[in-house]
Amino acid sequence: MRSILWIVGLVAASGCAHNVNQDVASGPDAKIAGAKTLKIAQSSVKESGIVTYPGGDRVDWKAIELPSGKHGRLDVTLTYSTPRPGLKVSFDVYDKFQMRVDEQHVAYKTEKHTRTASLVDVSDKVFVRVYAPKRGDAGKYQLTASFVEAVPPIDLSKLALPAPPPLPEVDKPCTPDTWVKGKKGCEDICPTTQPPHSHIAACEKTCDGRNDPEIKSCADTMPCDGRNDPRIKSCAAVMACPSPADSRIAACNKPLTPPPPVYGYIIHESISGNDTIVTISATTDQKIATGWKGTIVAKGTDTPLDKGELVVEHVEEHRNSPTTIRARVHLRPDGFRGNLRVRIQGPTPTRP
Repeated sequence: MRSILWIVGLVAASGCAHNVNQDVASGPDAKIAGAKTLKIAQSSVKESGIVTYPGGDRVDWKAIELPSGKHGRLDVTLTYSTPRPGLKVSFDVYDKFQMRVDEQHVAYKTEKHTRTASLVDVSDKVFVRVYAPKRGDAGKYQLTASFVEAVPPIDLSKLALPAPPPLPEVDKPCTPDTWVKGKKGCEDICPTTQPPHSHIAACEKTCDGRNDPEIKSCADTMPCDGRNDPRIKSCAAVMACPSPADSRIAACNKPLTPPPPVYGYIIHESISGNDTIVTISATTDQKIATGWKGTIVAKGTDTPLDKGELVVEHVEEHRNSPTTIRARVHLRPDGFRGNLRVRIQGPTPTRP
C-alpha cells in the first residue's frame, strides 16, 4: 500500500518534476552490471517492483539465471498497474553477453497492461530491463519468467540398430557375348558367339554385313553404291534436296541464303500518330512485299539508325521507273532528318 501511495505522489508531482534525473533515486539495479539475480530453480521465478520516471527510478535490471547445463525456451511475462490511465511500463531482453536481442530472435506481444516475450533456444543467463518508457510513466509491476527445457538430441552413435538384410543377388545384364537363349533380358540382344539366325528377332535388327536399308543398322553403315535412297545414311549425305524437302537428306538441312538487301531513299514523310509514314524510292528487280522489314541507315554509312526500324505497308511497281514503297517508322521526322537512305531486307526463303 505504501508503494502505491508513493507512486501516486510522484505522478501527481510530475507536472513540476519533469526535469528529475531518471536514476536519482535508483539503486545498483539501474545499470546492467548491478542487475538483481533471479534463479530459476525448477521451471519459473517471479519478481515484483516499481519503476517511476518522475521519481528518479526509471530502470530495474534483472539477471535471470537458467538451470545449469540446460537449454530451452524462456517465456517472460510482465504485468503492471499504473496510478492513472495512459501510463506504461515495458521491458526488453538482453542475452548473456549483455547484447540486446533483436526482434528476429525474440517474439514480443503487448496487450493492455501485459507484455510477453518468448526466446526459443537460450541457456545460462538472460538479462531483462524493466523500465518506464517516457517522462511521467510509472507503475508497479510483476515479472514472471518460465523455462521449458528442450528435448536433448538423439545420439545416433548409441542406438542399437539391427543389421541390414542381405541384398539379393543382381543378375548381370545380357550382352552379345553372354547371350543365353531364354534368359531374361536377352530378348533384344543378338549374340556374337554364333551367326545371326532369322528366328532370333534381335538379329533382324543387326546388319551383319547385309545391304538391306529396311534394317536401320544396315542403312546407317552400308555404302550408297549410286542409289538415291535417303534411308541410306551415305546416300543422304550426297543427295540433292528434292521438293518437297526430306529432312533425312543433308542438303535439306543446310540454311538457305537470304536475298540481298534493297536500298532506297526517303522522298516524302507524313506524321501518323506517334509514327511517321515514309515514301521510299528504290530501284530493284526483287518483288518487294508488305511485311518486309528494314531500317534507316546513318548518312554515308550502312549503320542502322537508332530506333530507325521500319515495316513495309504498301508497294507500287512502275514500268521503266523506280519502285515506290510506303513504310512505317517509329520516329518523328526530326529523329532521322538528314538520314534518308534506307535498307530493306526480304525474308529468308523456306523449302517447300
